[in-house]
Amino acid sequence: AYTATDIWTQFVNPVLGSDNLDPTQITNPAITYIQLDPSDPTPHVCGLQLSFQYPYTFSLPFTSLNLSTITLSTKVQMRLENQPYPCPVGTNY
Repeated sequence: AYTATDIWTQFVNPVLGSDNLDPTQITNPAITYIQLDPSDPTPHVCGLQLSFQYPYTFSLPFTSLNLSTITLSTKVQMRLENQPYPCPVGTNY
């Protein structure tokens, strides 16, 4: 079983690094337990939702956007292989 630190250091940070993005620039990181299909009457599938924000600076010379910075947001969901029972929906991982 992975810890929250493992998820950031073994999965998120290497992907950011492969795109030449600095993992130390991440803001508002969060990992939360979620129910992947709460409308399903059978036993629910527990998962994690990972979200964070990252600043991006445009490099578009000769435009008004050159060196403008925006904040990109992302949210990813994944199924847990080792299902906790009951799934602690809404709690941070």
